[in-house]
Amino acid sequence: SRLERAQRIAPRSAEVYFKLSEAYVAAGQLGSAEQFTLKGLSLAGDNTRLQRAGWLLLADIRRARGNVAGADQAEARAAAL
Repeated sequence: SRLERAQRIAPRSAEVYFKLSEAYVAAGQLGSAEQFTLKGLSLAGDNTRLQRAGWLLLADIRRARGNVAGADQAEARAAAL
């Protein structure tokens, strides 16, 4: 609930979305986690550190969901930064 409050306070913060995503991963809600990660990536702008963290997080989520090709693609995006 604290992360959801942080999201309301800073709705354009990629870091908040990534933290929300991690919370959803911990709860086993991988679909929601992937969506929050994608939202965070869309807000990361030109911040290379945030983009790399987001792509690696997305790769982990996709791999956990059984989407190996999608995970490999996300890792490639992270490596290209």
